[in-house]
Amino acid sequence: MLDLMNVEEHIPSTNLKGYSVMIYGEKKVGKTYNASQFPKPLLLAFEKGYSALFGVKPVPINKWTEAKEVLRQLSKDKVKGQYETIIVDTADIAVEYVKEYICNREQVGKIGDIGYGQGYGMYEEEFDKFIREIPKMGYGLVIISHDKDKIFTDESGHEYNKITTTLDKRAHKVVTRAVDIYAYARMVTNSEGAESRKLFLRGTERFEAGSRFKNIKPFVDFSHDSLAEAVKEAVLSEAEEKGIKVSDEVKNLRKETAKEYGTFQEEKSRFDDLTGAFMKEGMKLLGNLEDPDEVVQGKRALSDKIITLVEEELGKGRKVSEMSKSQVDILFLINNRIENELK
Repeated sequence: MLDLMNVEEHIPSTNLKGYSVMIYGEKKVGKTYNASQFPKPLLLAFEKGYSALFGVKPVPINKWTEAKEVLRQLSKDKVKGQYETIIVDTADIAVEYVKEYICNREQVGKIGDIGYGQGYGMYEEEFDKFIREIPKMGYGLVIISHDKDKIFTDESGHEYNKITTTLDKRAHKVVTRAVDIYAYARMVTNSEGAESRKLFLRGTERFEAGSRFKNIKPFVDFSHDSLAEAVKEAVLSEAEEKGIKVSDEVKNLRKETAKEYGTFQEEKSRFDDLTGAFMKEGMKLLGNLEDPDEVVQGKRALSDKIITLVEEELGKGRKVSEMSKSQVDILFLINNRIENELK
């Protein structure tokens, strides 16, 4: 139950397992391989980039309804014991499947055919819900995309180039706001001509990257272990600055608050009981009135108060009798407000 008097102070974990990661970069730089090194991975293979990988467990995804079915099964306890990390490879193709799904659902040829730009909002909402739901269920999340050199325009109208993901702006917004680490992978050549794979964790004028960790290194060798060590060092460094003790305990930071309400019918019965009690207690206060007109006015005031509480949550002119089962959480809020008034 929500209780603002007993909110615990959050302390970040040193364990990479508890965070969400976006890796974008050059072709054949090892994005899928390194994602598969995360603990107990399940690869949602929107593209077939796992052909040369040993041991990975891929689920080929050919349309968005299959991705939604995967999400449904991931919620089951027996499945949660099998996997710890979900890999979306690649987000680019996943987005195209989402658009296709929305078009089929709305019976149009392309996403732009849905009037007033609503189609783009629909696909963004659908993709966002999918991405957010995975961490909510307690899984680690790794999202993969490719890179491109894109032309941007600053506030003064000056154009400049910057390397970013191949995702469109809506999908880019969904992913970058969802992840804790937004990393860019590419090959680097040193002064002696030797090549190595690096993962950049801080952005520059040349490319996008970033994280939620204040003291993280600007780049590391491109491997799961190097990234895990960088996260650990960053958390320990800031903890030392603040004089706080940390651990590698993984907490589900994105889990939904526990549902405090019952079924729709239970909340509807609670509404009937509360409104009945509200009117009964109000009538007790009106019992001392001798003027019949004042009693009528009092009853009307009690009814109007209930209507006001309902409309403040549902909207002007809307009634509880018109609510659907999907609005059970709103009915729960209405009941709480009536209960507070009753007290």
